[in-house]
Amino acid sequence: MKKLFYVGALSALLLTACGGEEKAESKEEAPASEQTKAKKEPVAAESKYPFPSASPIGNATIKVSTPAGDSSNGNVPTLFVDKDDAIVQIGVDYENFDGNLETFVYINKAYYSTEHVGELAQSSLDLSEDNLKPSEYTVTAVQFTDNDPTKEPINLTQTKFKIEEKTS
Repeated sequence: MKKLFYVGALSALLLTACGGEEKAESKEEAPASEQTKAKKEPVAAESKYPFPSASPIGNATIKVSTPAGDSSNGNVPTLFVDKDDAIVQIGVDYENFDGNLETFVYINKAYYSTEHVGELAQSSLDLSEDNLKPSEYTVTAVQFTDNDPTKEPINLTQTKFKIEEKTS
């Protein structure tokens, strides 16, 4: 129970420090039918920023980190979670992105968030609900021409991690 409290407190602090209010505002503005839909899907803003139909492009790279390791050199690190975990964070390192553009982050082709990163940056992803189920996940970071997700990607890079349930 203490672990859940500390994770929740840390997440609240990080969301406040990183501008988490934007996500809360967008949920309040959505019609009730969309709010219900958002509870079932991992990301509410999925339709606002569709996943690009492009393959990796540019020199940008991302790396995810879990307590078991990171995704450098094509590794697929494992994150072990308890079935009682509500939110778990993984680290993300961004490299060689254009600091003048926003970076759109997707998990399994579903829009997750927009970050402002540059040549070297570190951040974290808060995983909850559907994104905590045992499976393999793909994290994609994309920068678009003129910050417009309907235009061609300038940078598109992906990495993977997997989630397994703790045995005890």
